[in-house]
Amino acid sequence: MNKKLIALSVMAAATTMAHAQSSVTLYGRIDNGVQYETGLPGGNKFSAQSGDWGCSWFGLLGSEDLGGGTKAVFQLEGQLNTMTGASAGNLFGRHATVGFSNDRFGLFKMGNLGAGELAQDSWGADPQLMQRYAISTLVRGRNWTSTSNGAEYDSPTLFGGLVIKGQYSLTNNTSWNSAPVNAQGVPTGQGRTNAIEGIYTWGSGDFRVIYDEVRGADGSFNNVYSASRSILAGGTYVIGPVKIYAGYQHLSAPSATNASMGVTDASQPA
Repeated sequence: MNKKLIALSVMAAATTMAHAQSSVTLYGRIDNGVQYETGLPGGNKFSAQSGDWGCSWFGLLGSEDLGGGTKAVFQLEGQLNTMTGASAGNLFGRHATVGFSNDRFGLFKMGNLGAGELAQDSWGADPQLMQRYAISTLVRGRNWTSTSNGAEYDSPTLFGGLVIKGQYSLTNNTSWNSAPVNAQGVPTGQGRTNAIEGIYTWGSGDFRVIYDEVRGADGSFNNVYSASRSILAGGTYVIGPVKIYAGYQHLSAPSATNASMGVTDASQPA
């Protein structure tokens, strides 16, 4: 068997040169809350949890000046359950990227884009900033999509206020569009994702359009809430002390069936 490997590696090193300026910022958020909910299937309840308004996280954001207006950059970010002290998922499941930035040419990064999948930029048109009770609740968390094994390019500001973003994830699988396979050779998890976004900011307002695709394990769009095409348009406008939000989202899953949506046919026994 012959194998060929063509690889491109991007690495940010902490080497300090005479002209270089480097920085590393530790950041994070801790959110613990107590709540009372009514109308639940089992009745009403008091509860305490981490991430009552929004999830808790910590991260490292770093840059190294390479000269000529170019910087090597990295970001590592993980989610915490601050009620128990446990990591909520993988250590750096939210972000683990490295890349280059330049004021003239923009930003390129690759790695685990995690919580940076472009659908999550819908926070910009969401009065609740994509927290627990927000527009994502209406679409069962479709806007919380994550993606890994990918790359992203962000343009510099164009035409006085326009920024374009694009993402593409590689499934690391030999079957186009599908997810990596398990030990039995069956695709599992999430398939390929790709997205493009345009954001225009002016004066007291901003407007954004996001188109993204998330495929299921078999490479199809078979669940409107997890493996589908999405287009979202929305924005904000500030009038004195008031900020107005407006937006529209459409989801499409042409390969969805009752079975893929977890629905039992009326003619079939439950």
